[in-house]
Amino acid sequence: MLRDDGLAAGTANITVYDALDAESYTDSAPHIKHANLRRFYSSLIKRVFNQIGKDPAALSVLDLGAGEGSVTLQFLGLGGRVTAVDSSQLQLSHLTKQAESYQSHLKTICGDALDAVVSEREAGNSFDLVVCNSFLHHIPDYVGFTTQAASLVAPGGVLFTFQDPMRFSSLGTPVRLFTGTAYFAWRILKPDVLGGLFRRLRRVFGYYDPDSPEDNAEYHAVRDGLNELALADGLKAVGFDVQVIRYFSTQSAPFQSVGDRLGLANTFALICHRR
Repeated sequence: MLRDDGLAAGTANITVYDALDAESYTDSAPHIKHANLRRFYSSLIKRVFNQIGKDPAALSVLDLGAGEGSVTLQFLGLGGRVTAVDSSQLQLSHLTKQAESYQSHLKTICGDALDAVVSEREAGNSFDLVVCNSFLHHIPDYVGFTTQAASLVAPGGVLFTFQDPMRFSSLGTPVRLFTGTAYFAWRILKPDVLGGLFRRLRRVFGYYDPDSPEDNAEYHAVRDGLNELALADGLKAVGFDVQVIRYFSTQSAPFQSVGDRLGLANTFALICHRR
């Protein structure tokens, strides 16, 4: 078993993502890599902005796990004022470079997301939109974290999560097999292919290395995915109306296309509107 505290996961995230250049980061991130998922994400962002119902130029956004900024740019492009948080200074430097024309609307924080949430709450700050983008699966207590992040959402605002894996055991055998085959088809062409395949295979048999940065960085993705219904129930209990959106996502472009056409789902987003 992996360590059950967030420290190992947080340290592993820094180790793994500080080692990735922008091209490698994008190649491993389906929601940035594939045009159809980028369009889907853009459509959800526009829906969220419309749901909040304020002048976009007046919207405050807390982007947790901002990464290299490809998706953060959409908030800035729509006029939002963004506080971007990430544990990797390298990824934030990519974001800052991409967002050069939006510097007056962008604040970056390099550090732990939970620390940032606590700090913003203690400062009495709230946000119209709090975003967890391809991020929750890195956190051991993702339900507890999401509830804390939701406390920063202003009345009428939205908590929006995107690109986290559904619980694998809930997918059904055909989707699990298709998802696994897609991953192997992508992974076989990447560096350290033997190491990557070995890690994947040992996880299939239930063994997780407590000293592996990769195992700790993908904290829940290497176990059984995330329970989107538990997340939804927790947020409903603290005053949110929750919409669960399920869709297909994989690193492999050919399998992404086929999965879309078949209408498969292995990944989810949440749009949570505070009453």
